[in-house]
Amino acid sequence: MFRNRQVLAFLVGGAILFASGAGLLVVWALTGAKPAQLSWDPPTFRKSVMSFGYKVYGNPHVGEGRYFLSKVVLKNTGGRPIRDLTVSYQVPDYIPWTTPEVASELPAGTSVVKLYYPKFPERVTHLANQTTASLEIKLQWREEGASAKEEILRDDFTIYGVNEVQYSDLPADDILTWYDQWNLAQFVVCMVTPNDPIVKEYAAAITKRLGGTLAGATQDPDQVVELMKATYDYMRETGMRYASSEGVPISIGDVKTLVQTVRLPRDVITSNNGLCIELAILWASILDQLGCQTYIVMRPGHAFTIVQAGDKYYPVECTAITPKAVGATSDVPFEKAMQMAMEDLQKQQYKIFFSVQQYRSQGYASPELPEVDVDKVKAMLASREREQEERAKNVAQNQPQEPQQPGQEQNQPSRAQQGFAHYEHSAGLVSFSYPDSWKVLQPPTQLGITFRVFDPSTSMGVDVVEVPRASSASEALKAVGRAFSRSGIRIQVQDSKRQGDLTVVLGHSYGSGTEQEWFGVFRPVRGGVIGVAAGSPAANFQSNRQALLQLLDTVRFP
Repeated sequence: MFRNRQVLAFLVGGAILFASGAGLLVVWALTGAKPAQLSWDPPTFRKSVMSFGYKVYGNPHVGEGRYFLSKVVLKNTGGRPIRDLTVSYQVPDYIPWTTPEVASELPAGTSVVKLYYPKFPERVTHLANQTTASLEIKLQWREEGASAKEEILRDDFTIYGVNEVQYSDLPADDILTWYDQWNLAQFVVCMVTPNDPIVKEYAAAITKRLGGTLAGATQDPDQVVELMKATYDYMRETGMRYASSEGVPISIGDVKTLVQTVRLPRDVITSNNGLCIELAILWASILDQLGCQTYIVMRPGHAFTIVQAGDKYYPVECTAITPKAVGATSDVPFEKAMQMAMEDLQKQQYKIFFSVQQYRSQGYASPELPEVDVDKVKAMLASREREQEERAKNVAQNQPQEPQQPGQEQNQPSRAQQGFAHYEHSAGLVSFSYPDSWKVLQPPTQLGITFRVFDPSTSMGVDVVEVPRASSASEALKAVGRAFSRSGIRIQVQDSKRQGDLTVVLGHSYGSGTEQEWFGVFRPVRGGVIGVAAGSPAANFQSNRQALLQLLDTVRFP
C-alpha cells in the first residue's frame, strides 16, 4: 500500500513537471517564431473591358469565372497568424469602395486568392470612345503585437466604347492560328438585344406583313422560313443597306484587327444600314425576339446568321439586301441569299458558331439601354413603308437626282429670291442656295470643310468640301474619310453614281456620339476635287430627304 502511494506521488509529480515543461515549450515557440508577414506577387489585372458586356464582368459564374478584373494571391510568409485581413476595391468615377471581404485569421504559411468581379453601373454604356480607368485594391490587416497596416494596389485598364468589340485579348505573339483571334468573340451575343423596344417595333412591322400570325414563331420549318423571307424582304424594300466592305478580322497576329466598331441593333435600325457583323446581330435580335433559335457565324472576313427550326438549319447572307455587295446587278431574292450563305458555309475551312440562346443562358447578358420614344420609332418605320409604297409607283422618285447643269435655271433660286441666301465659292468653283434662316458656322477646315451652314430647327446642314490634289471623287472621299477617322468619325459610302464629270453620293457617318446621313455631289476641278454635301441626323434623315435633294438641285459648277 505504501509503495503504491509512492508510485502514485511520483507519477503525479512527473505529470506536473511535464505540464510545466510543455508550457515553457509553448512560451518558447511563441516568443521565438517569426513575426507574421503578409506578402503578395504582383496582382493580375485585366487590361480592358467592353462596356456593352459590363454584366458579364460582374458575374463570377460566366465563362467559369475567367472574366475577373483582378486576381491577387495573399500569403502569410511569417510564423504567426495575420488577423482581420480585409480586401476592398474601387474604380474611381464608376464603382465606390466595395464592402470589405474579411478573413478573421490567415494562419502562418497559408495563402488566400482574391478575385474581383466588378459591378459596373449601366452608365458605362454611355461611353462612346475608349476611356482609361483605374482599379484600386485596398488591403488592411493586423499583426500580433503591432498596429493595423494598410496597402493600396493600383493599375489602369481601358473601358472600350459601347460600340467597340474586342475579339481577343491575347498578346500578338500568342496569336498563332485564326481561332486564337476569337477568345472573346462570344461577347457579340451580348449585343443581341431582342427586348429593345426599337427591335420589338421593327419585328412587329415585319410580322404585320404576315398578319401577325408568326409572332412567337413555332419550330415549324415552313413558318420559320416564311418569317425569314419576310424579314429579308422588309429590310430590302424599306431601304436597309449593307454599308461597307469591312467584315470581321482576317489576318493573324495583327492586334489592330482585334477591336472593331460594331453598333447595336437599335442604331442599325435607325440608320438603316450596317456592316455584315451588325446585320448578323440585327437578324439574330429580330428572330430571337420572335421566338426562333439563332446563331451568329463568323468566318475570315465575314459574318452571317443561321436560324434553327427543329433539326434543320437555315443560313442567310444578310448583306445580299444590297446587290452589289454580293456581286449582283439586280435585286437578290431571299432564296438566292440562303443559297449563297449555304455555299459559303460549306466551303469555309475556318468558322465559329455562337448560339445566341445557349450563351445567354450562360450569362452573356445584353446591356440596359436608354429609353426611347416608341411613337417616334413607329413614325420612322411608317415613313419608310410609305416611301416604299411610293417607290413601287415610281421607282425613280426617291433616287439621288442629278444636279441641274448651267443653263437649267427653272428650279434655281436666285440671289434675290425671297427667303434664300446664296453661297458662291471665292474662286467661282461652285455655288448653291439655302434658306436665309440657316446659320453659317465656323467650318472644321482640318476635315476639308471650307463652308458650313446649319438649320437649328431641323438639324439639316450643308458643307462645302475641298480636297486639294485629289483626282477623283472616290479619291477625295477616301482622303476626307481619313481626316474624319482621326476625330473618331467613320465615313461610309452607301451608294454612288457617275453623271458625266459629276459623282452623286449617298453617305453615312457615325462616331463620337454623332450619326449622320447625307447626299453629296462632287466634281474634279483644277488642283483637286470640290463637293457639296447636304445631310441631317440619321434619325430624321428620311423625313428630310426631299428637302436635302432640293438643296442639291441648286448646286452649280462652272
